[in-house]
Amino acid sequence: MPYINAKGELKHIDRLVEFDDEVWVLDYKLGDSEDARVTRAQMQEYRTAMQSVVCGKIVRCVLVLRMEC
Repeated sequence: MPYINAKGELKHIDRLVEFDDEVWVLDYKLGDSEDARVTRAQMQEYRTAMQSVVCGKIVRCVLVLRMEC
């Protein structure tokens, strides 16, 4: 789902799943647990953006991390 953030930048949420009382933001990445920590700010930005759109629903963010073997 594309959206424009507060800085006017075009961003893209990998997957948005909406239920009656909550919304789940899923972000897919390749990498390791160190990369997951860096992604935290990005996920918080997604949460903030979606909270302004979904009118009182709970917004949950999930990082789906595929680790290389």
